[in-house]
Amino acid sequence: MADSGKRTVVIAMDGSLYSDYAFDWYTQNATKENDEVLIITCLDNHGCTAYMRRNSSTDEIRKQLQQDMDIHAALEEHLQLKLTNAGINGSVFSCYGKPGEAIINAAKEKHASVIICGSRGHGKLRRTIMGSISSYIVHHSDIPVIVCRHKDHHHHHHDHPYHVHIDSPSDVSNLLHGH
Repeated sequence: MADSGKRTVVIAMDGSLYSDYAFDWYTQNATKENDEVLIITCLDNHGCTAYMRRNSSTDEIRKQLQQDMDIHAALEEHLQLKLTNAGINGSVFSCYGKPGEAIINAAKEKHASVIICGSRGHGKLRRTIMGSISSYIVHHSDIPVIVCRHKDHHHHHHDHPYHVHIDSPSDVSNLLHGH
C-alpha cells in the first residue's frame, strides 16, 4: 500500500440485497478518507448460451441480449448514484464474463488493495452445483477478500478455514494493514 494511505477498494455488486449489505458494511466499518472505491458489476454472458439452447430465433436472442444490457445499464446508474449519495470517491466498472474471474481480473488491473463482496450463504450442496462467486474470489484472489454475510441470512454452516470473523472496525484495520 502506498505511503499516502490511499487504497483502492473493490466492492463486487450485482444489485442483490447481499451485495448492498457488503456496500453498507464497508461504509459503516471500513471506509477511509483517501479510499478510491471501485464497484465492479458483471454482466454474465452465459445467458446467451441459454437463449440459443431454446432454439430461439436470432431476433429473439438479440431482443433478450438488449434487454439484459438495458437492465445492466440501469444497475450501473443505480450503483453510481449509491456512491454519490454516500459521499464516496469512486466509480462503477462493468465487466463481462464469469463474475468471479472478471472481478479478480478487474481488481488486479486496478491494483486494488482489497475486495469486498456479499455472500448468499448457500449450503454446501447448492454451492457445489451452482458455484459461489464469493468462494471463487476467496480461493483465487492474490489480495485480501472480505466476505460480508448478513446475520439474518447466515445459515450457520461450519466455519470455512478462509473466513475471517470481524467484530469491530479495528479488526478490519488489522486485516487490511497486516497486523
